This record gives sequence, structure tokens and C-alpha cells, in this order.
Amino acid sequence: LVDKTASIVNSLSSEVHVYYSDYIEENDKFDSSKIKKFIQKGNNLGDRIINALNISFKNFSPVVVIGSDLWKLEISDIEDTFRILKNKNVVIIGGGDTGADCLGTSIRQGAKSITQIEIMPEPPEGRSNDNPWPEWPMILRTSSAHEEGGDRQYSILTSEFSGTKSLEKLICEKVEWKKDKSGRYNMEKVDNSHFEIKSELVLLAMGFVHPLQEGLLSNLDVEFDERGNVKTDNNMMTNVSKVFSCGDMERGQSLVVHAIASGRSCAKNIDTFLQGSSNLPDVRGYYRKIN
Repeated sequence: LVDKTASIVNSLSSEVHVYYSDYIEENDKFDSSKIKKFIQKGNNLGDRIINALNISFKNFSPVVVIGSDLWKLEISDIEDTFRILKNKNVVIIGGGDTGADCLGTSIRQGAKSITQIEIMPEPPEGRSNDNPWPEWPMILRTSSAHEEGGDRQYSILTSEFSGTKSLEKLICEKVEWKKDKSGRYNMEKVDNSHFEIKSELVLLAMGFVHPLQEGLLSNLDVEFDERGNVKTDNNMMTNVSKVFSCGDMERGQSLVVHAIASGRSCAKNIDTFLQGSSNLPDVRGYYRKIN
């Protein structure tokens, strides 16, 4: 695509129109009846082309008209232009659904190698004794993306990104998770366990441990629970009067549906606090806390 456009990209006075047609045969003449969509012209020729290619081309064959020239752009030309992971050593930091999506995208875009690392230990294939039903099963999950390829490594801490002008490698070290007297697991670095992973591109699929306590929360002097989240009472108010908390701030990292439900419940509690009662809707059966 770059080779095709390079000779005229600097001709900013050229007119650029991008169309989508049902089909364009090799020797087809341009036929306006085949136009499916007209892409608005930009201020710059290069920008016009890029903006046009950012439009979904599913089910249509893109056609670019620059001046009096007509080019058919093959789907492979467009895909290669936006394949930023192609032929790169990719590292994915984190797991879960987001990590699996990153892995699948890396495979589709033709990454040279894919390494997925997680700071947590590898989960067991079945439930452990301290994870009985009906608790959420903390087990090893393998998605269709994992079945296609990639290398998964666990209990790995990334300590440094290294490179001269751009990223060249990650400096990592191994960690262990040990249970203290209270039953909580704490991370400890393994001595002399540093190693390197070659990489030109890193995808972040990380969650978070708890909300950032420094700054706003500390200045408000709110209390935190044992997991580092903002502590609230049954009405979702903190220890500071008139200060409420909800969503990931109060529950910890979770699904967006929980954040929405928590926000609605919190809004109702605030309305009740201000008005004495509330007609705002609540979420039935919403379980706020994770013990």
C-alpha cells in the first residue's frame, strides 16, 4: 500500500475519494453504480487514505481514486498496513479474558513469538480444598486462543523494560506466594532469579490490586478494608460523612456489570441520605461484598 501511494502522497492538491463496491474485477472499469459508501475527504492526502482504511471494509472491496487514477486495494494490503504485531516478539503481561484477546490478536497479526506472563501462580486444574462450591472456581482456564499457540509463564514479575532507542527486552524475576499467619498470601521475590525475555512490543492486560490510596483518598482520610479498597458501611458511606464509595473503588476489580449495579445502589443510598427516601431503582439480589 505504501509503495502504491508514495509517489503521489506529497501531491496534496490531488483529489482523493474512497469508495466501497460490491466487487471490482481485475479489468473492470470504474462504475459509479457500484459505489456503496463515500468517505469524506480530509485536509491532507495521506490522512484521507488512512482515515478511509480505518473504516470497516467487511464485505466490500475498497477502491481509492486519486486524481484520475483508480486502484483496487486488496484486503491483504490493508491488513498488513495495520498489523503492528507482525514479525515482532510480543509479550503479554496479565491474563484473564483481556490476556486471551491479546494472544488471539497477536496470532492473527503474525507475531514472531508470543509470551504471556502472570504475576500470580499457575492455578490448579481442579478446585482446591479452600475453594469449594459455590465459590467462583479458581482454576486454570484455557481459551481457544491459548490452544492456538503462545507460551504461558506464571509467578513472573516484570522489573524493567530495556532497550536503546526502543524496547528490546524485559528484565524479569520469579516470585513466590506464601501464606502468613492470618491466611493471606504475600508475594516474595526469589533470590537470583532474574532473566530476560526478548521483546519489541508489550501488551498490558493487567488488573489492579486496589485503588490508588495516595492523593485524593488519603487526603479525604477514608478508611480502607483488609484488601486495600475503600471501606464502607451498609449504606455505602465511608467513615467520612457524606463521602460514598462504589464500584471497583469499594468492591475491588470486577466486571463492569458489577460496577453499574454498584453505582445504581450507591445513587439510591445517596438520594435516601439527602431526601430521607428514594424512588430510584435498585438492583435486586446484588451482592456487593467479596469476603
